[in-house]
Amino acid sequence: MMTPHPEAAGPAPARELAPLRTAVRVAALVGLVSLVIEFGWPLSEGTLTALHVLDYAIAGTFLLDLAARFLLSADRVAFLRGHRLEAILAIALGVETVTLFALTGGTALLRLYLAGFQLYIVATLILAASQAQNRVLSRINPAVIPLGAFLLLILAGTALLMTPMMRAPGAAPWSLLDALFTSTSASCVTGLSVRDVGSELSFRGQLTLLVLIQIGGLGPLLITLFLCMLQSSRLHVRQLTLLRDLMGTPFLGNLGLFLKSVVALTLGLELAGAAMLFLLRSDSSGGERAWWAVFHSISAFCNAGFAFQPDSLEGFAVAPGICLTVAALVIAGGLGFPVLLDLIRCGMPRRFQAGLPPAASGTTARRLTLHSRIVLTGTGVLLFAGTALFWIAERNGALAALSASDALTASVFQSAMPRTAGFNSVPVAALGPETLLLTMALMVAGAGPASTGGGIKIASVALLWLTAFSVLRNREAPEAFRRRISPAAVRTAVAIVSLYAISAFGISAALATTQEGIPFQSLLFESISALSTVGLSTGITGRLDSTGRIILCIAMLIGRLGPLALVGSLVFRPPPLRYQYPEEPVTVS
Repeated sequence: MMTPHPEAAGPAPARELAPLRTAVRVAALVGLVSLVIEFGWPLSEGTLTALHVLDYAIAGTFLLDLAARFLLSADRVAFLRGHRLEAILAIALGVETVTLFALTGGTALLRLYLAGFQLYIVATLILAASQAQNRVLSRINPAVIPLGAFLLLILAGTALLMTPMMRAPGAAPWSLLDALFTSTSASCVTGLSVRDVGSELSFRGQLTLLVLIQIGGLGPLLITLFLCMLQSSRLHVRQLTLLRDLMGTPFLGNLGLFLKSVVALTLGLELAGAAMLFLLRSDSSGGERAWWAVFHSISAFCNAGFAFQPDSLEGFAVAPGICLTVAALVIAGGLGFPVLLDLIRCGMPRRFQAGLPPAASGTTARRLTLHSRIVLTGTGVLLFAGTALFWIAERNGALAALSASDALTASVFQSAMPRTAGFNSVPVAALGPETLLLTMALMVAGAGPASTGGGIKIASVALLWLTAFSVLRNREAPEAFRRRISPAAVRTAVAIVSLYAISAFGISAALATTQEGIPFQSLLFESISALSTVGLSTGITGRLDSTGRIILCIAMLIGRLGPLALVGSLVFRPPPLRYQYPEEPVTVS
């Protein structure tokens, strides 16, 4: 299951390793089932003991496989370079074993010892999955892989959320559709929910939900590519091409460094956000407060919008520190990783830039790229305009009971959340029709490209406006910041907006046809919220029947992948033509 890279390890005698490789595959499958059973079901002491013995045997099989491949490798140094994570995990497990045997035994130490073995099994299974991606990439169209990765993540989350230990004591069982809807919403970082995750999920259930949010926010493929790179310190050409397409950057060089920077930046911002939220909230105990801070920090940066409170963050409308921290995390996650890294690169002295990837153009000049300028300008305009318009529309409505400063904070918060996190500090159902229309417009605009957010993306909106402006100025191509924008970028933006409009129309029509007794305005709001992976709702999510919930699941998946990327994964794209037909004018008015 964990095949060594041939260029790193050299061929090992296949005949001698064949029985062991079969045993490893069986052990991996048994180990996965064992961990799921122990994690998801209440078990007797006897059953737990049997599963723990099985864990020891599985970990031993993995260690034996690693040792055999190392000893039979033609170049052992190259083998260790290509399998350094496996080697580090094995050494750590050995050190733990020696240390615990040297100490006096006890229940706590035995549990720690068992946890080490289980973590080793989990890490080995994850590494095996990341290495298997190499074989998958060589056999199928890479454009299909993102869709398959999200479907696997959703199905795995659904299966885990169906297990009994995911539920809090006294909570009612979840149906298959409840688990599927929640898993889809978390994996697609949307935030729509038909159940109260704060009171109905146990700690294990909330942890499972958080893992789905984190993987869905970064993207399952980005995480597996990161593990592949950590394992062998290099990415293959097909992996680099896939990563380039995922990040939407034309520059192929130093993508490995870019990938490391993305993961480090994500963890750093989420940790900083959790620390701020922990310090700002003092109405609960230390452990509970820490878990609340971690969950909401990750949910905010990944633009997921899941909260432990059934009314989202309405109870914190008079806590500006918490609201602004969450808003800052949402905005940071919505800018996109290329923009965040570009800001860090431009603000950092040149001598400290060795650990950062160059700009998308391949240069290291200390100026923002055109992409970053467009996204930052668009974000600022939408945030400022949204804040002003929300305050004007709701100053005598949803904001009437708040003080001037709290009303301003709520306006900023509600302007940032539709792009594209489902938190709310004022009741969405209480908003006027003009405010709902404003919110839908912000949801459609969405976040930045290569971000954790959805929508048609700010860059696409900006390109359409710049194109219209160029027509009014009689220019052949749109321009911004003394740079000419390529026709290919404009065509892509037009395709994205067109496919989004078709998707929104189809989803809204499907809901209007199948859901009786619900106003069309609410159905339209719900459709755009799901398609833009926002998660805001006027309160009708729980009223939808099974058909309506499945329609929203499809909408969330389309929104997370992007309509253009989804169509590209399902439709064969021929190579570019090497000829052009004669040009003929078409009347447009």
